[in-house]
Amino acid sequence: MILSLVSVIGTLVWLMYFDRTNDALLIMLVATFPRQILTIQYMSQIVSYSTQWNGLRTRLIGIISALRIPECKDDYVGNIKWRQINVINDTSCIEISSIETIRQITNEYNPCRVTIRGGNGTGKSSLLALIKEDLGEQAFLLPPHSDMFFEFINEMSLSTGEKMLLALNEIGKINNIRVLLLDEWDANLDSNYLNSISQQIHDLSGKVCVVEVRHRD
Repeated sequence: MILSLVSVIGTLVWLMYFDRTNDALLIMLVATFPRQILTIQYMSQIVSYSTQWNGLRTRLIGIISALRIPECKDDYVGNIKWRQINVINDTSCIEISSIETIRQITNEYNPCRVTIRGGNGTGKSSLLALIKEDLGEQAFLLPPHSDMFFEFINEMSLSTGEKMLLALNEIGKINNIRVLLLDEWDANLDSNYLNSISQQIHDLSGKVCVVEVRHRD
């Protein structure tokens, strides 16, 4: 982006110097300069996201692999280790034996807030993806890295906490979802934002069923 800016600004200075008597050209250059800078910013973002594609592709392949149900169904469905995962609500901690357990705990995904707990590698993220696959457009799955989904994508100066608050605000305006799936929403968050974001999630749980996986205990 810096190299692009140098070339653009250099070209503008060169044009303005050699055509300094051409008022129409000077006015056009000044008027279009902000749009040129904005175009360069968009190009920079495209390049940035393209460099993340390999990591995103690997993650997507992993999720698809995790959702493949083997012919022999036992304690595992894909990479989900059912009996090593618990669901915690306001009153109890319940061991999960299938996706049906979550339906029962949430009373068919009525507004509430439940937390999925389990050790590393037990398939918590895969379980959220399985719920999303089961519910389709009725569920919104918010992964840990989600800038591309939201209007604030162009606000480069926002902190992780600020982005999360804005994301939840946008999600709260969606009318056709029953379930909000949050995958490690508290990862990389400053402690100053934890309480305010958790309170915002609690407020959303009065309208939709919130199923969350936390990075921290």
